[in-house]
Amino acid sequence: MNDSSISTIDVLNTLAESVVVIKPDGEIILVNLSWENFAVENGMPRSYKWTGTNYLDACKMAVDIGDEDAKQAYDGIQRLVNNEVEHYEFEYPCHSLNDNRWFMQYARAIRNEACECTAIVISHINITDRKRLENKLMEYAIKDPLTNIFNRRYLELKLQEYISQNSEKESEFSLIMVDVDQFKKINDRYGHQVGDQVLIQIAENMRDSVNLGDLVARYGGDEFIICVNGNGLKNIRQIVDRLTEKLRNFNLIIGDRTLQIKSSIGVLPSEVTSSVKDYNELLRQVDNAMYSSKRQGTSQVTILTE
Repeated sequence: MNDSSISTIDVLNTLAESVVVIKPDGEIILVNLSWENFAVENGMPRSYKWTGTNYLDACKMAVDIGDEDAKQAYDGIQRLVNNEVEHYEFEYPCHSLNDNRWFMQYARAIRNEACECTAIVISHINITDRKRLENKLMEYAIKDPLTNIFNRRYLELKLQEYISQNSEKESEFSLIMVDVDQFKKINDRYGHQVGDQVLIQIAENMRDSVNLGDLVARYGGDEFIICVNGNGLKNIRQIVDRLTEKLRNFNLIIGDRTLQIKSSIGVLPSEVTSSVKDYNELLRQVDNAMYSSKRQGTSQVTILTE
């Protein structure tokens, strides 16, 4: 077999990524086997004739209904045709009913001696495994492994963001700190496994008490913080009421015993947070409010109003 007997499509069919070759006006010249297989997996008939259909027209239809990824592809192809770039690439989600998938689209122009675009080769590369790993690593970086809520590092980053938005009058927020009463005694008497179950359940109670968009984080040890979006004492009191109701009814069954778990709560409403420009100062003040509750006994709430 000599080199001239190997066709372009033979070469493209060896590639794992889905490849389509188009003319500058968008007309499809050829697609490889991976492209056809992917199309079949997503409901297209095997007999569908891709050659002669227009890739740009399909992109334009998607752009018209607000598809930002299609707009990136459409604009990228125009830049290649106009000789503004040599290639473009971007990542995009392509989720199915059964799976979340991500792809990278990479496109490069074929040019003649006059540097005119004669064709464009577009590859769709499956990067799902890489994105899943990236997402998992990101989750490890910002989530508490025991309770699966956000960790202190992420909390502090978000507090700085909230303060910046607050100073620009873009949004307001309140803080709630929850601390498990006599947690050390629980650990010492019943063991760390029971202590872990207490923390996990506290975190679940907090998640169940907040509104969509509020942030729940483990600050450290047996201390938790909620960042509540919105302003006003009425808004924060509603959340505190839901939270205290759940926490006061929180009992943990240990063998034939029922352990009643109590928590102290400190609250910094938006009327206070709006005047604080440093996240460490915010944490100090809400911590003071929480310890004020502890000094009053168990299951107490202190709302700092000034």
